[in-house]
Amino acid sequence: MAPKTPVIKTEDDVIMEEPCNNDEIVREIDVLLSPAMASHLYLMQFPLRPQCQVAAATLPDAARIKKDHGMIELDERIPLNAGRNGNFALDQRTFVSQTIPVSTHLAVGQMDDFGNAIHLVPLSHIVQMRPNFAHVNEMHNANSGIDPFEDATEEERLEKKPVMFQKKETERAAIIRKSSFAYKKASEESESWKMLVVCGPDTIPYHQAKESLTCASPSLPLVSTDATRNQNASSFVHSLNYIPPPLFDVDNISSTSNLSTVCAKLTFLLQRGWPVPYAVVQTQFPNTDDPDLLTALASCAVLVRGNFVLQSRLMPLTPALQQARTFVLLLLQKRGHVERVRLEQVFDENEAVTSEAIQMLLEQVATRGTNGWQPKLQDNLGLYELFPEQAQLHSQYWERQETRFAHFLQMYKEATVS
Repeated sequence: MAPKTPVIKTEDDVIMEEPCNNDEIVREIDVLLSPAMASHLYLMQFPLRPQCQVAAATLPDAARIKKDHGMIELDERIPLNAGRNGNFALDQRTFVSQTIPVSTHLAVGQMDDFGNAIHLVPLSHIVQMRPNFAHVNEMHNANSGIDPFEDATEEERLEKKPVMFQKKETERAAIIRKSSFAYKKASEESESWKMLVVCGPDTIPYHQAKESLTCASPSLPLVSTDATRNQNASSFVHSLNYIPPPLFDVDNISSTSNLSTVCAKLTFLLQRGWPVPYAVVQTQFPNTDDPDLLTALASCAVLVRGNFVLQSRLMPLTPALQQARTFVLLLLQKRGHVERVRLEQVFDENEAVTSEAIQMLLEQVATRGTNGWQPKLQDNLGLYELFPEQAQLHSQYWERQETRFAHFLQMYKEATVS
């Protein structure tokens, strides 16, 4: 038996093998698998470009897809600072995809709104985008006057073709034919291109698609409420499984806590923009007195028919959509329902408030009903009786908003409903 060769370890090797006990776990988060968008997600790899062109890159002008074959084409503008050849002075160029086999397990990860979980979407499509030089051949043929049929005589063009018959191909022959490159190209060419809509990061479809990457919220236990504090809360809570569990230590929040701290945590609780009853807010702040809690709510939320909704100025929306959302809340507070046809006519001339944006705003705070869009939660008149002073402050707020949106209210009243 041959003697073993001694292994000489350096000081650095010994240090690397020693376990590092100083690297402690700071935080643990849940990992969720979200396969809903797996078939629609593509990882695109582009050739390296000069830094000046990368900085000037914009969204593609057009996009097309052959979904069955996973083929994509993008039309992009040529940067103004790119070098141009006099013979090929093009305004745009087309990138065509080349499928790359996925040789390992890849996923796109996205943290949820609360930072408690990461959602992984399996990645099954990887394509490399390469410039298409079809315009070179077209320009060469046009300049040289090449006719693909110039070598054929008129008689050859009109010559009758004989009809050929052949035996039914065997199963083995069919497999060989379908595995050939010629069959693959013919199959790809037979599928028609489907035009895609290119959406930027500031558009509503972009955010809707981004939300689709996350898993549906797991079922959360219903929030218990004290019936003596809010008689109408029991019927509300059955529809409030979207309220997250406390994401902070409620035991450390007392009546003597800094009011700004309570306001910040209330804003975090209401950040989705959905209406929340006061009884549910109380369960999230059990050690905070009602006067302090209502004062904090008044600085970040508004009272809509007895339920609290985050103020529009604190929502991640454009100023135009913040204004439209406040007007929607005013209609719900004043009329109890919103007619979407009238609402769209009010913002018909405002390009920033599209029909899709109005749909998104309505779905946050209302549901479809017989008279239009009605509040998600039933009216909680008991809150006005329990806390008349705070309710009066919110009533004064809505009076100011009614004066502010007097013109919109008139347009809404005069709008025609077909």
